[in-house]
Amino acid sequence: MLMITANGLKTRFTRFFSITFFLCYILSLSPQSLSSTNNKSEILLQGFDWESFSNPQGWYNHLLSKVDDFADLGFTQIWLPPPTYSYDGEGIFPNSRGYIPLEYYNLNSAYGSIEELKSLIITLKQFNISPLADLVINHRGKHAGTSNIPVFSNPDWDLRFFTGGPGMPGLGAPDTGAKTDYAYDLDFTNSHVVEYLASWMNWLKDEIGFEGWRYDFAKGYAGKYVGILNRLTNPKYSIGEYWTNMDFDYLRLGLNQDRHRQKIMNWIDSTWKEAGLPSKQASAAFDFTTKGILQTAIQKGEFWRLLDTQSRPPGAIGLWPNKSYTFIDNHDTGSTQNHWPFGNRESIMQGYVYILTHPGVPTVFWDHLYNLGLYHQIKTLMRLRIKYSIKSDCSIYVLKAQDGLYAATINDKITIKLGTNPFTPDGNWSLVITGFNYSVWEKL
Repeated sequence: MLMITANGLKTRFTRFFSITFFLCYILSLSPQSLSSTNNKSEILLQGFDWESFSNPQGWYNHLLSKVDDFADLGFTQIWLPPPTYSYDGEGIFPNSRGYIPLEYYNLNSAYGSIEELKSLIITLKQFNISPLADLVINHRGKHAGTSNIPVFSNPDWDLRFFTGGPGMPGLGAPDTGAKTDYAYDLDFTNSHVVEYLASWMNWLKDEIGFEGWRYDFAKGYAGKYVGILNRLTNPKYSIGEYWTNMDFDYLRLGLNQDRHRQKIMNWIDSTWKEAGLPSKQASAAFDFTTKGILQTAIQKGEFWRLLDTQSRPPGAIGLWPNKSYTFIDNHDTGSTQNHWPFGNRESIMQGYVYILTHPGVPTVFWDHLYNLGLYHQIKTLMRLRIKYSIKSDCSIYVLKAQDGLYAATINDKITIKLGTNPFTPDGNWSLVITGFNYSVWEKL
């Protein structure tokens, strides 16, 4: 299922002016997601930012105080920060963000204690919100004070369990993906490593209560190992952070990003094909292609970018929407790291108008919801998505995709407009929400 074509669509695509009918039901012929995302409007909350570890209340306790709000908003999933005792690169223990894990079964971290985590998870599940663990399994750190001879505790692995080869400090097999330069990469070809991780993940699921996985730095190891771990742990949800560079023409985003999204499709395919699984058990992935194209289209008014040459959305949602999680920013691209920010507050809001009405599973970032003053606007869009059962494989009729204007009708129930150019939908529509360069209507 690497490439899905829109056979039978009798429309003409032009870059600057298009009236295009994109049929998501064609895309729904592709395998469904690991969970039953076709049965309801799934929305994921990234429940932390880069500084959440320093919350004086304890982050788990802070989240616990807001669970009823998460439920009222309509979130069905929440991505929690890495739960393990870890290293932050500066020798501070355990006050770190969790991205260089030390002891897998030690869940007393800067975010709170294991008891606080379990209490949070119990409450989330009582409100029918599935907690996802941020799995940092590509690499591992050594304990402090051992600069010359690495010492790993709980489990006590030696260098044979870490990747070897040029530029790698371990003695195991060569890395099956991209290598890190700040930690020791696990050797996934070592069966003991995979078995240990699977056992730990089953403990996270059965004893702690997690219902799914967010795979950190998924490009660091072959996708088949995600499939193998999913087969051994049977999560309700699986999402990979497969983040690769987009194509640029000097400093300008390239006009065609098919190669970039195809890399995401290839990774998704590897999580079931190479693992010997049925296609319905493929992992989902974050749609970095949509993020890059959407933020460029909004910032520059180049809304013709929001259709590919076959009149489909140009991101991963245009190929396999049930396996694509859309997002505006996360703890890496935004927050205080700000590696690849979407833009200003107004741009961010336009981005949410798009992802909260379009195909894929939308992700809302903590900072945008609670720190930018966009709470009520995002809430209105979420309620609208749920009201009209906008699911990952929804139908979408693109009315305009040109310089200064993007307009589309979704499920024949919602019409949106982005951009500076004027637009009003024909027929009986009621304006639900409007703001800087965006408007949303519902059908009467």
